Amino acid sequence: MPAAIVATMGLSPPVVTEFLQHLISRGEDVRRIVLLSTEEKEVLAGSKLVETAVRARYPKIEVITEVFPYQDVDNEERSFDFLIRTSKLISDLRGKYRLYLLISGGRKVMSLELAMMGLFFPLSDVYHVIARDVKVANILLESLREKIMELYKAGDPLSFYRSVEEFERLMWPPQTEYNVVRLPSIPYPDEVLREVVKALRGARKDEVKFNIAVLMEQLGLIQVSGGKTIPTEYGRKMLEFLREIM
Repeated sequence: MPAAIVATMGLSPPVVTEFLQHLISRGEDVRRIVLLSTEEKEVLAGSKLVETAVRARYPKIEVITEVFPYQDVDNEERSFDFLIRTSKLISDLRGKYRLYLLISGGRKVMSLELAMMGLFFPLSDVYHVIARDVKVANILLESLREKIMELYKAGDPLSFYRSVEEFERLMWPPQTEYNVVRLPSIPYPDEVLREVVKALRGARKDEVKFNIAVLMEQLGLIQVSGGKTIPTEYGRKMLEFLREIM
């Protein structure tokens, strides 16, 4: 099965190409990379750099940037927007690709919520990439910030990329210079998720298995009245998310 990477984007674009390099060295047939980016210009510029670096070395790999219309996931509304849109995206990819989720970049909420997907999608592995000498890696990255923005604005990004020799050193360092860490991820069984959905839709408490109704009430996802479960406002938002993944 071909592979796809879904990655949260921040201000360190090399983590994506480093991870791609890692997968290819393992024999994975990577066909698609989806970058999850806020509308912050520096993040969009980093996404353009990833797209261009991959195009220069692996032109058959498709790179897509999914832009979220805010600069930070800094409130509950945006948190659920990111969660639901990302779950739709992963649902579309599942079955077509072996999925690898990369959480090294982006805002904390984005990384945490992407990592959560590994609990709901059994084909998803969750990874983090970190430089062995962060200080040295950051010096090179910071020295190229202006060039990265110039590439973002360039009419021909590929030609501009090839004109800056340091881009190759930044984006494709030797694999000895960074570590790839696989994070533990055990998906929830489908029968458990079905009971969660049942409780969120409204059911008799004694019909919900695995003592889940009690736990959900403690978490503020439902209220129990007259022996029936009633979703809270937060619970209704969670139900919207769960409908996307089931």
